[in-house]
Parts: sequence; structure tokens; C-alpha cells
Amino acid sequence: MSVLDDIRKIHPVIDVVVLAFKAVVTLELKRRDNDQKVLVLQVKMQDMMEIFVQLRVIAPNQKESNRGFTVEESLKKICSRIAEDIWSCANLCDSYSKKRLLVKLLKSPIYEGRLAGCIQTFVERRSELHTVLGMFTAHKIHSTFSLLEKNQEVLKSINNSIQVIFERLRTQTPIEKQIWKLIESKGGLEKCTEDESALTELVKFDLYGCVGDRSWRDAEQDPPGPPAHEVNQLKQELQLDVDDDLKKNMTVFKRKLDEQQRQLQQIENTVINQGDRVISVVREGPHDRIHDPVSRCVIHRMGWKLGVPVQEFVHTLHDYYVAQNNDSAVVDNYFTIMASPAPGSTADDQTLALRAAFSAAKQRAAEKWALKHINIKNIIPLMEVFDGDASGFVSVWEANQVASLRPKDWSFLQWLAYWAAGRHFTIWQYRQKIGAIILQMFKSVEDLIPTNRDIVNHYLLGLWAVDQVLCQIVPCTEPPDGILAEKIASYTHTEEDIMEQKLKALNYEIDGPDTLGLIIGDSQIERNLLPLIYLLLKFHLMIIHAGSRTVYDREELFTAEETLSQIFDAIFARVDTLYCQSSMNFMKI
Repeated sequence: MSVLDDIRKIHPVIDVVVLAFKAVVTLELKRRDNDQKVLVLQVKMQDMMEIFVQLRVIAPNQKESNRGFTVEESLKKICSRIAEDIWSCANLCDSYSKKRLLVKLLKSPIYEGRLAGCIQTFVERRSELHTVLGMFTAHKIHSTFSLLEKNQEVLKSINNSIQVIFERLRTQTPIEKQIWKLIESKGGLEKCTEDESALTELVKFDLYGCVGDRSWRDAEQDPPGPPAHEVNQLKQELQLDVDDDLKKNMTVFKRKLDEQQRQLQQIENTVINQGDRVISVVREGPHDRIHDPVSRCVIHRMGWKLGVPVQEFVHTLHDYYVAQNNDSAVVDNYFTIMASPAPGSTADDQTLALRAAFSAAKQRAAEKWALKHINIKNIIPLMEVFDGDASGFVSVWEANQVASLRPKDWSFLQWLAYWAAGRHFTIWQYRQKIGAIILQMFKSVEDLIPTNRDIVNHYLLGLWAVDQVLCQIVPCTEPPDGILAEKIASYTHTEEDIMEQKLKALNYEIDGPDTLGLIIGDSQIERNLLPLIYLLLKFHLMIIHAGSRTVYDREELFTAEETLSQIFDAIFARVDTLYCQSSMNFMKI
């Protein structure tokens, strides 16, 4: 990626391609489950992008020897086509990745044909780029005519290879092998899609899977038949035209890509503003990779390496701030230094140093309110924020992540005070606000147009998971006051505004882990869960209120249900991760 970024600075004409490529790849990396067929396509897309490396040896103003066109003039149209191809293929991958396993298998010939078509497109575009850039390179490794002659043979060979690869990838997991065996026993794909009894058995297998280590076929008791709506839903998905589905998905996918590109541009601007801070890191110790100066100083003084015991780290942070907040020590240190001033220092230098000493002492005195919250009683919340993976250690990445979340107008000590004594209060506030919204939703059912009530009731049934989370929240019996309370209110309002802007850009629709990642970033889901649920339910309440005046489009609240489902899928995945980490820690003991 960095090579492409360097090249597009010299040749801005490829901007449109590189930005599309980076956005698509970044979104794909946010998925928890990457389909192997999609990864094959990603590899071929990367192969195509690698051809742009040739631009490093071509000057921006260099002209083609025969027709006199510049590089920009020759690449402009093809770059626009490639960007559209990347978006189109990425939309296909996005739509395909969201399909349930049964749909992927039963419609595998269609999707595999489309994916293979995308791969062929990228191969063709690579060939076109090679031909165009060959006109500007000094060596012209292959003549254009010989390349065109071989092109069809190469495409045919690649197409055959891709088909073989896709066929092998159909049965890469045990569950896929069992489903595929069941499909074949029912007469193959075509017969299965037309036979309702075969579809019923497939849905049954998909829902109940295995009992222990055995298939439900080998279980002592045959599980009940699947609900009729599950079979009907599968039939509807199979009858759905792929082109119509892709067109519909493009609306959602384009919002995701636009937001991803905006965030990438924001990151790029940040990197430019930071300069070359990372250049010296290679030559320094692990502590030098910590961005926050206080954390870096603590880790360096203690002689710790990459893994820092979290309890010891938090205690040492506390001791560090206690020592630093000795106001008189700052000024005393100044007079000690002035007793033997540096050679060449003037009276003005000494006056400025004294002012700096008093200013530092004054700032530390003003932060005593924050220091009082960093105490033994609040050690556990601080340990939790630094130890996001529950490993018992603070990594460089975790320390930097905590520091990166800090608001610009907060000191690190104030930020620690928020997590120590203010975070629980914030959570409790959201618990009350979310509870109030849910209560309003249930009360609003009576005012709905009769045809809307079943739709809303179905949505409300899906709020059981939210209710389970709210029930687990312990009341905050010691709400913060004074400066901390003011800062919490300001911070909460700012964070809500930022998250709401992202949700508006995505039309309040979360259709997968990649979309969720655009909203909450790289932080753990639990750090953003309640404000996210609050903003979504507030929006859903507006939809429900509208149901007293107009008839719903069923799609509206279905999208709302799917959005909440995606969030709790991420929660369950996070719980599984923490459970595995805890099990590993227990085994070490």
C-alpha cells in the first residue's frame, strides 16, 4: 500500500484506483469470516495493482514515442474503468459474504461464475495496463502485438484454473462437506432448489447441525422440523435475481465505501501532520513505541519490555503521578539548578525557567481533583481499560489505544480519572436512557395503525438481548461531581455527535462486521456498545412513531432488526474471545 501511495503522489491520475483499492481491502479486513473464494479474488485484484509499480521509472511528463500522449492522458480512461471494476467486484463480494451458507452452496454456480468473471476482468485490466505502460518504459520487455496474441490463451487457462479452485473450496469445512453430500443425495443442485422436501431437510440440517460430535442423522432423537418461515425465507433467497440483489446492495455498500474512504483520508492527513516520528523507533527500545509520554516514562523507568503486568503498571502510574504532583518539588528543583546555572545562561533565561516551573506547579495543583480518583478502590476499572484482551498484561498496542482515545483537551491524568471513576456513571446514564426509549416503544404500539402493529411487535421481541445487557448493569451509587462531572457531560456529547455523524452517513444500517468497524473503529465493542445502541434505538423510535400516521415499508424495521443482530453477533464473538483467553490463563496457572 505504501508503494502505491508514493507512486500516486508522482502520478495523481491513479488516485481514483488506489483509493478504491485501499477502501475495499480495508473493509474486507474488518470481516470476522473471510470467504476463501473472495480471498482468491482479492489476490488477483492485488496482482493487477502491482503493475502500477512500473510507474516509478516513468516521469509524469514523459510522452509516448508514437502518438505523443503523456502518461496521464493514456491512463485516465483505463483508471476510471478499473475503479468502477473494483467497486463492482467489491459489491459482489460484500453481497456474497452476507449470504447464509445454504444460499452460497445452492447458488454456487451463479456466484462462482460471477467471481470468476471478476477475476478475468482484473487479468484483462492488468494486461491493458501492461500494454499502456509498455509504451513508456525504455526496455519494452514484450511487444504489444505478441502480448495481445497470447492474451486469449492466458485468460482461458486462468478461467479453467479458477473453476477448479472454486469447486475444491466448496467443501473446505466439515459442515460444508456434510451439506454438499446431502445435496448430492437429493439429486444435485437443480433438483434441490425445486424440491421443497429437500429444502426442508437442508434447513433442518442448517438449524440443528450436529448433536455433540455426531450429525443429527446419528442422534437418538430426530430434531423437530424447521419452522415454515425458515423454509420460505430460503426459497425467497434462492428465487432472488442476483443482478437485482447486487443493485440493491450497491446502495448500502457505496455508503460504506464512502465512509471508509473518508476515514482513510483522515488517517492519511494525520500521518502527514505527525511527520516522521516513526523513523527513530527502529533504533530504540520497546518503551519508545508508546505514544503517551507518561506511560512511556513509567515503562522505561521500570525496565519493562513488551509485556507489562497490568496490576503493576496501574500501581506504578499512580505512584508516578503522586510523586509528580508535589508542587514545591518543581520549584525547589528550579532553585537547585539555578544555584549552578548553565554556562552562557542570562537573567532572562532564568526568569523564563522560573515562570515555566511555576506554570507546571500550577497545572499539577489544578489536576489534584483527578489524582484523588486514581486510588486502590478504582484499580480494577483501570486494569480493565488497559488490559483489553484479559491477558493480565499491557501490550504496546493496548497502551497506545487507551492514549489514542483521549480527547485533545484532556490530560492523560484526567483521562485516567474518567476511566477510574466516571465510566461507570456514563454506563449507568445510558442504561437509564435506553430503558426509557424501550418503554416509549412499547407504549407507542397502541397508537400505531393496525397493519403496522405486527411488524413493530416482531421488532420489539428482538430487543430481549438489549434487555439482558441492561439487567446486568450495576447501579452507580456514587455519581461524580465538580470538574469530572462537567468533563464527562462534554465528552459524552462530543462522542455521541461523532458516532451519530457516522450512523447518518451509513443510513443507520449495519449489515456486517465491516460496517460496525467503520463506526466503532479498532476498539473493543464493549467500549462503544451503549452509546451505539442508544443512538440506534432513538432512530428506531422515530420510525415507530411514524407508524401512527403512515403504513410501514416492511424493509425499514427488518433493517433495524438486522442492525441490532449484527451488533450482538459482535458481542457474542467478543465473549468467545475473552472466554478462550481466560481458559488459556487458567491453564497457565
